[in-house]
Amino acid sequence: MKERGVLSLLDGLFSEGDKVLNVLVKAADNAEATNTLKNLLLMVGVLGTINVQQLEPLLLKLNSGVARVAEYRDSDDDKLGYFDIVRSLKDPEINRALSLLFEFLKGMGEKTEGLERTTQLPENQDLHQSKDGRLENR
Repeated sequence: MKERGVLSLLDGLFSEGDKVLNVLVKAADNAEATNTLKNLLLMVGVLGTINVQQLEPLLLKLNSGVARVAEYRDSDDDKLGYFDIVRSLKDPEINRALSLLFEFLKGMGEKTEGLERTTQLPENQDLHQSKDGRLENR
């Protein structure tokens, strides 16, 4: 740390602590910075509510879809018609993807007003019921 100058930087910060704090307070004393800090705190709070175990399979499927799109080469011969779309519904991968999409859309359509942290105190928030019947506070 000494070779890289970190110690001298920290020493300078601590010796000029009042001036540094004054600069930080002045920088944060505008509506834009205040709104940014408020949004940052809200986003950190939301990140804490994400169930990573449930998110992992979705992210893996998203990565797989992105990889296929990256490999796809568009050509004029690959025009997709109505009958092609209907025929593709028999493809198990497309059928699974559509089922996943519809489940996602159902979840997006759920009422979440009781779960919103920005409008209610935590003790007044509703509990979210998972598919296996457990109650979770998100």
